[in-house]
Amino acid sequence: MDFLLRYIKLEFKRILKAFPKMLLGAVILAFIIGTLAYGSSKLLYANKDHDKVKVAMAIEDDSKLISMATTLLQSSESISYVANFVRVKPETADKLIDGEDFIASITIPEGFINGLMTGKHVSIDIKFSKNMHAFTGIFKELSLTATKTMVSAQAGIYAQSDFYKAHNKTDNLSDANEELNKKYLSFIFSRDSIFDSEVVSSTGNVRMLTYYLAGGLVLFFMMFSMAFSSFIMNDGIILKNKLFSSPVGIYGYYLSKILIIFSMYYVIYILIGLCTIFLNLNIFKIWAIVIPVLLCLASIMVLFFEIAPNKLTSIILIFVFSTASAILSGCLIPVSYLPKTLGLIGTILPSTPMIKAVAYGLEAGVDLVSIVRLICISVICYFGTIIFVRKVRSCS
Repeated sequence: MDFLLRYIKLEFKRILKAFPKMLLGAVILAFIIGTLAYGSSKLLYANKDHDKVKVAMAIEDDSKLISMATTLLQSSESISYVANFVRVKPETADKLIDGEDFIASITIPEGFINGLMTGKHVSIDIKFSKNMHAFTGIFKELSLTATKTMVSAQAGIYAQSDFYKAHNKTDNLSDANEELNKKYLSFIFSRDSIFDSEVVSSTGNVRMLTYYLAGGLVLFFMMFSMAFSSFIMNDGIILKNKLFSSPVGIYGYYLSKILIIFSMYYVIYILIGLCTIFLNLNIFKIWAIVIPVLLCLASIMVLFFEIAPNKLTSIILIFVFSTASAILSGCLIPVSYLPKTLGLIGTILPSTPMIKAVAYGLEAGVDLVSIVRLICISVICYFGTIIFVRKVRSCS
């Protein structure tokens, strides 16, 4: 054990000599990944201006309820996001839909509200543009829905009128009907208080910014692993054989490599954390969660360095692995945008539990399933490296 600790100390001194170059590479890599992430966010989530459709609205009824209803309609968030209601004169409403700017015209005739209460059934005139438009079909469906809603409102008013007449309270009927109409309108436009809503996100239960911050960190450390190629692959076969037969042993040799790479990862993590303080991003709160993440990544990289026959091949292997993981695990684009098969492949990659563990940690949570997966992957890669090396040595 004492011999192993002295060997790890010597290896630390050796890698610290190359640390300034690694740090410079880390700065350049962080700039590249930051630029890539910023460009991806602008491409995928830019707030693009959209053209609102126009609806001509002519109102001949001067009822207070009509004014209130149209005001509520125009201020409704879901409607105002896609449509502008333009008040026009009745004689010009039909002419406007002959052009390309307006998709429909609505004419509310005089006595419409009074007709609802008396049963005269004064109809609203809705005409659609002859030009095919995607919103035309949507507006037709909304019109049918409004018709059914109006039928329900009329049924309520009639029932109330009959009730007041049966009890000789007709003097209060006008005020009662107006109050009932207000209640109907309040329920129609306060849909959130009636219907359940569910938010669906491509990043699961974490915020978009948090998820991509976690993905960016994981991608950075995966790419940064290329800097360790010289450190790991400089040990010749003769030196390895001597260390394997020494008290260090094959288990101690690869354990030391994993611990040293992990330590360098953690130093970089601390430096990144110090930089993010100035950006009001506190990533130090995940200091414990990143331990299994970085240990898992270090174990994977040691395995890759042993599989690769030379430095160039190891760098290419890590680059391909990092790029594929970034795409399939959602570091760059949401997994929901990918074909289903590729999305399933992404779920089995080590990068997926890495991102989830970091993302949940940044949201002040702990994803135990991901952490357990990372520990299992670390153990598998560690023993997998030893089995691979022994197999190669037995064949040579």
